[in-house]
Amino acid sequence: MKTHFHGLIIYKNTILGRNVTGQSLAFMKGMITMTTREQRAAVRRMRYKAMAGMLDFFGVIATAILIVALVALLIGLYNWLSMDLTQSFGELQRSVTEALHTY
Repeated sequence: MKTHFHGLIIYKNTILGRNVTGQSLAFMKGMITMTTREQRAAVRRMRYKAMAGMLDFFGVIATAILIVALVALLIGLYNWLSMDLTQSFGELQRSVTEALHTY
């Protein structure tokens, strides 16, 4: 029977050539099981943290792109509004000027 214990290999009730009693072997197997559960839980937590970090990174990138797009839309709106107001007030001024010159 082979079992790994923190890098040690337990084989036929011996660890590194030393004979191990049944009670201590059972204790070590319990520790092995507990350690592997803890290690699996730690790996799961690490994966979730990595995924959360990746999602945060992509969220920041998406937000930056969205901010740039909204700034571009605001600049376009400002340019359109300034041209439209110039044209509208130009026509209004022309109409008033023609009306004053006619009478």
